[in-house]
Amino acid sequence: MTRIWCINSLSNVLWHLTRRGLINFGLLSLPKEIDFMPKDVLPQDNHVLIIGAGVSGLSAAHQLNHFGVKTTILEAKDRIGGRIHDDCSLGLTVGKGAQIINGCDNNPLIVLSHQTGVHIKELSEKCCLLQKGGEKVDEKTDSQMDFHFNAILDIIADWRRNKEILQDLNLMDKFRETHQHFMDESQLTFSKQQETLLNFHFGNLEYACGTSLSNISSMNWDQNEDYPQFSGRNVLMADGFSTILDKITENLDIVYNTEISSIDYSDKVVVKSSDGQSWTGDKVIVTLPLAVLKNGIVQFTPPLPQNKVTAIQQLGVGYMEKVVLQFKERFWSDKSSPSEVFGRVETEFSRRGLFGVFHDLSKENASGKSCYILSTHICGDSVEILKQKSDEEIISMCIETLSELFPKKSHYSQQGFILTQFPMKSTVVDLWQMLYDYQSNTVVITDILHFDEQDNGVFWPGIGESLTLGAFVIHCVAQSGNRDITVNLSNKKAAEVKF
Repeated sequence: MTRIWCINSLSNVLWHLTRRGLINFGLLSLPKEIDFMPKDVLPQDNHVLIIGAGVSGLSAAHQLNHFGVKTTILEAKDRIGGRIHDDCSLGLTVGKGAQIINGCDNNPLIVLSHQTGVHIKELSEKCCLLQKGGEKVDEKTDSQMDFHFNAILDIIADWRRNKEILQDLNLMDKFRETHQHFMDESQLTFSKQQETLLNFHFGNLEYACGTSLSNISSMNWDQNEDYPQFSGRNVLMADGFSTILDKITENLDIVYNTEISSIDYSDKVVVKSSDGQSWTGDKVIVTLPLAVLKNGIVQFTPPLPQNKVTAIQQLGVGYMEKVVLQFKERFWSDKSSPSEVFGRVETEFSRRGLFGVFHDLSKENASGKSCYILSTHICGDSVEILKQKSDEEIISMCIETLSELFPKKSHYSQQGFILTQFPMKSTVVDLWQMLYDYQSNTVVITDILHFDEQDNGVFWPGIGESLTLGAFVIHCVAQSGNRDITVNLSNKKAAEVKF
């Protein structure tokens, strides 16, 4: 009898587990002979309107379609994905938004990547820390300060369990208070380098929180730790999320460029856009960004319950910037190898979130050409530094930061022009040194009419000849209207320069 009862109840058990998300087929096609949504729960002739074509909206529509429910997605932009937006302009996929998955074990995103064949790249847990001047932080010192930082957070976690606490503090103030109390009690002293290392950890935590620690509650900042977390390694979606999103959107009805102005759910759902269009449905799922909800851009009828309004207003909106740069060579490899992640220790507290961690996204593109790309971010209070700056100024600041970390490298320079005087005898070697250091492949001489070998010296050879200048051996390999010259520097690879 027990077996018979189980068989008869199997469909109900399957429906319950599927509806709760405990069973999820992901992007696989579902067996047509199984009804996953009983008609008495949600009649299949119902029409559900979904506001927003981000991951939440697309996933909801995809699941409802599996249940046989008609859906229409209304999206304000001209694309899907929301904060997930892949860019391929540099020759490979770079995520303008999300691209890293933290914790792979039992993570449904990993299942989706396997189902679609999307390449994922495991990220190294090792993060080499560099200081200004290129000096690497001692691993022992790094480990000690990492332990101290997390120990202070553990002390704060114990503090908040005290039921007599009457007032919350922001996490930055509470950390400093606890840190100072620990130093006073232990009579320990930290070196200047050790104290500076705390800036890196502050910036890293602000990156994880999405805002300055001054905006984070000490009592509630990590309340998600009470719930199961995704564990395991962190990975990079090397090919981005586009393939997964495209698969999710198959057979979905999406209306683009539609900004919603009001949602009336008093009886039949009526959704209106800012340009006067309207849609009618039986149910509505709202996946609007938190900032849109906080600013009251969309009017709800009846108004949202007060508990929801309070929750929305209490939640904070983080702000971060991402910078992605492409280079001719992977000049950072000798410093960060074998790690594909390296961090920067900032000496100024106010700039702690400025280019704190660099991720190496380098790989071969579809044509087999290597693309050398670094990605970094700006978070916390450092975001305010950049709000009034142009993209060009931000890139220049990032390039300058890299030049401080790798002072003996010249490859971090952007492509551009160098204006210099016509070489004299005493500066001919300097000319070739400059051409080699900056990897210049073209030299334009604007005035050669007054060239005098006696004053200027000879700085390129004739056809088939060689010329030695300092450490350089220069060969003229061809001559036409221009001169193609190959420059060889002892024990280093050749560089080609065209005059």
